[in-house]
Amino acid sequence: MKRWFCVALALCLALSLAACGSEKEPPSSDPESSLATPAPPTPAPMAWVMVSDADDGLNVRSQPSTEGEILGLVDKGDVLPLVKETAENGWYAVTFQGQTAYVSAEFAKTRQVPQEEYNALLRGETPAAPETPTTPT
Repeated sequence: MKRWFCVALALCLALSLAACGSEKEPPSSDPESSLATPAPPTPAPMAWVMVSDADDGLNVRSQPSTEGEILGLVDKGDVLPLVKETAENGWYAVTFQGQTAYVSAEFAKTRQVPQEEYNALLRGETPAAPETPTTPT
């Protein structure tokens, strides 16, 4: 009788230990499930530019006034980097030939471009084809 009791006790203990491990889920064999979820891409930095909207060209001036010296003329669709994204007293401050200059806001639109394109404009490089201009609100 003792022998049967010991066998039953050993069998009960063995079943009890086997049942404890069965509650855990087995490790996944899918290698992708163990990888961390990548962070969403960071949006590219943007900057504002001025796009000439004057049919006969747009004067670039040394001062924000029609009295300012004309430094040059930009054609319709030409793009210049903005110093400030909003016009003051009807004039946009732009970078022209490496210096701050001014164009009439009446004949210009603005849009955002990637920082890389803005930097290329500052270096005097020609940008890709312009997108539809927008004016900030």
